[in-house]
Amino acid sequence: MRRLRERHGDGSAPRTAERNRTGNRHRGNARRVGVCFALCFFLLLGTLTHYSGLLNVLPAVQRAAASGDSGEESKVLDLTRSDEGYASYLYDNRNGLPTSEANAIVQTAEGFIWIGCYSGLIRYDGNNFMRMDSTTGIASVVSLFVDSKNRLWVGTNDSGVAVIDKGKTQMFRMKDGLKSMSVRAITEDSKGNIYVATTRGVAVIDDGMIVRPLEDFQNASIRDV
Repeated sequence: MRRLRERHGDGSAPRTAERNRTGNRHRGNARRVGVCFALCFFLLLGTLTHYSGLLNVLPAVQRAAASGDSGEESKVLDLTRSDEGYASYLYDNRNGLPTSEANAIVQTAEGFIWIGCYSGLIRYDGNNFMRMDSTTGIASVVSLFVDSKNRLWVGTNDSGVAVIDKGKTQMFRMKDGLKSMSVRAITEDSKGNIYVATTRGVAVIDDGMIVRPLEDFQNASIRDV
């Protein structure tokens, strides 16, 4: 009997160690599964937040335009929810919008919505659409940009670029330094310089309204900046 117990005791140690290793593997797998689940949850949450933000952009713009508010303290409303008490509308040439196409849309600090289209530049004050005077040279608008000084930059298809500042319009054409009259995109750097992308390179307009072409992008057709 003593020999049997000794042999049993000698054999139980390997089995106990094997069970411990198996338990450790299971706990390790459980931890890995838990970490993967947590990562997937946060990725899904970030994706839903991103798309929720996209859905909330339009209501915020509409509300700011109607109230004249800059939007800094406006509550974002989700028009996809029926309990908000709001409804979405499609504007075209049948209900106030002078045209049925829109190439670009921006908002200035006063709350105006600006719409660039092939028939010109349109301003929306929350109630009425008004087409801006085309005698300024602004026609066939393809891009819009509001800079840090709340100036509205207007890129046209074949008339150069314009800037509207406090009701005054200034045009920039090839005689002013642009390499092409066809503007595709407009942006601004941290120093306040305005970059104008055209079908023949990029031009920079500094704070003194001096146009300077960028040598690295000469004759290149730039679609976005």
